[in-house]
Amino acid sequence: MQRAPKRNLPPPKVQVINLSDEESAHEDDPPEKKVVKKEPALPSSSSSASLRPPGQPADVKKLEELVRLHEKKYQRACRAAHKEQMRAERAEKMLDTKREVVDPDYGNDAEQRLAAQLVEAKRIVNSAHARELELTHENDSLKSELAEWKNAGGQPKDKLTQEITSLKREVHDFREREENFIRMKREAHERLEELRAQWNDMEGQLKEAATANSQLAHDNFLMKEELDKLYRQREFQCNNEQLLTQNIAALKGDLKQMKDNEEYSNMLRIHAQQEIFALQSKINELNGKLKEASEMEANLRRELAAIKAQLEDVRKKREDVKRASLEMAGQTSKVKIEFDGGEITNHIKSEPPRENARLKKELEILKEREDETHKMNYNLTKANTDLIQELQVAREKESRVSSELGESVYKIAFLEAKIAELKGAVDVKESESAQKIAFLEAKIAELKGAADMKEREFAHEIESLKQAANSPKRSEKRHDDREKSHKIDSLSKDVNELRQKLLTANTKVIEQARTIKEVSNKLETMTNDSKRIAAENANKTISKLNREIYVLKEELEIVKKNVIDANNCKREMAQRSESVEAEINEMKRTFEIEKNKSNDLINQMGVIKGELDVVRKEAEDIKRSNLSLTVRNSNLTKEVEAAKQRETEYAQANAMLNYQLEQTKFREQIATSMNHRLTRENVQLEKQGK
Repeated sequence: MQRAPKRNLPPPKVQVINLSDEESAHEDDPPEKKVVKKEPALPSSSSSASLRPPGQPADVKKLEELVRLHEKKYQRACRAAHKEQMRAERAEKMLDTKREVVDPDYGNDAEQRLAAQLVEAKRIVNSAHARELELTHENDSLKSELAEWKNAGGQPKDKLTQEITSLKREVHDFREREENFIRMKREAHERLEELRAQWNDMEGQLKEAATANSQLAHDNFLMKEELDKLYRQREFQCNNEQLLTQNIAALKGDLKQMKDNEEYSNMLRIHAQQEIFALQSKINELNGKLKEASEMEANLRRELAAIKAQLEDVRKKREDVKRASLEMAGQTSKVKIEFDGGEITNHIKSEPPRENARLKKELEILKEREDETHKMNYNLTKANTDLIQELQVAREKESRVSSELGESVYKIAFLEAKIAELKGAVDVKESESAQKIAFLEAKIAELKGAADMKEREFAHEIESLKQAANSPKRSEKRHDDREKSHKIDSLSKDVNELRQKLLTANTKVIEQARTIKEVSNKLETMTNDSKRIAAENANKTISKLNREIYVLKEELEIVKKNVIDANNCKREMAQRSESVEAEINEMKRTFEIEKNKSNDLINQMGVIKGELDVVRKEAEDIKRSNLSLTVRNSNLTKEVEAAKQRETEYAQANAMLNYQLEQTKFREQIATSMNHRLTRENVQLEKQGK
């Protein structure tokens, strides 16, 4: 294939992408000269260097070197491609010049050669551009990998530095806490030693106090237990009295509630009777309305007969209208349409409009009567719904009264059972209190006997001590005076000590006897008071309970009478409600019958309306046929005008097409002249190059 000489095309633009801002200045340098900037060391450099991952910096360096090598290869490939392109262009130019020398007819096919050269140039440019895009894509991928590796190498450093700083803070806080803990431990140890010393002192004091109070504590413990028992019994009796009073108050409240319930039931009974009377009056009113409705029905039937007669007249008139419409249809062919200033004059005169007006009036009268029947039906339905709602309210009130009466009977039975339980509990508590009082009296007698025995033992010991003190005086004659005097002194000391002990023991015994007497007196007074108070309270409570039981029995009888009356009222209400329901059902039936009749009337009215609508439609069809004829004539005139406009438009379009053809021919001539000029310029350039 022959080729024409090509123009010198500019070399393809090579897109060189910098890896980073720091390496942009050193892209063309070899890897030995390129300097990689190090990041500034963090404050905790020693700890971060020790914790740095070992294999990461070497991988980053390798990737950087690979990226540089690929960039250099890419630049070399771009330069080689540019050189090869220049060589190919020169060779093509040389071939073209030789062909012109050999073939004199070479210049005739200049246009074909130029087209082929342009196609090949486009193909070469596209291939170079595709290669360029591939290389840029590879370069971008390598740069993204390097950036990822850099980020992966920098992030652990930051994380490790942050972790080291946080660990240092935690170590510092831990040391401070440890120092505070040691200081607190020392203070606690010192405080423990002080408390131990105080505890030892307190233990010594407690031992001394325990030895001094052990004897008195045992005696007082027994007395306190007995006093506590007496106080508990007294509190138990007081609590029982309070419970009895509370139960009595609750019973009184229940009785009041029962009375209120009875009053409420009486009020409901009176209200129900009033409502029944009102319902009967409403039923009478509805019966009157039914009579009026029956009269209205008779009137409507009469009107129906009149309407049927009118319908026959309307049918006859309809036949006349049909005949007139047929005549009008025959006359439409003879209608003359005149266009005087855009106005249409139809010479049609007939009588159907008057008949239509009369029919319209009759329809309006029928509509008014239909509205009246609808109003009557609505009023009847409303009265029926009101009666049903009132019956439901009366039934709900009856159910409430019956439930309240049942609850009152159940409460009375429950109160009677409670009163019996309280009586049994009072009897049991009285027997228990009597047994406890007898047990306490026996204990007091035992304590008195024990005190007498202790007094006798102390007296016996005193006599034995006196005999022991008198025995050395009888043996004074057998021993020497010195020994006698020494023994007498020792015995006198012992006697004095014994006397002091006896005095202390006597004082203790006297105090204990006094306390025992006081306690016995208190016990006697407490027992007498408790017996008297318990007996009085029991008598009072029993009398109150007897009175309340009598009152409750009377109220029970009254409630039973009221229940019987309420049941009778229920029966009467049920009978009346049944009668009212029967009347309402009859009213419903009559209402349904009237409804059906009114529906029949409405259907007949609808039939009449349908017939009138048919008549109206026929009249409208006649008018529409006349209008359609006029519209067709106007459409024909418009179509003729549109056809004329289309002819003028087609003529204008043909003129425009002829003008465009002339312009295209002129442009082809200009293109051929331009191609000749380009060939001449190429030849001149080749000559200059040689």
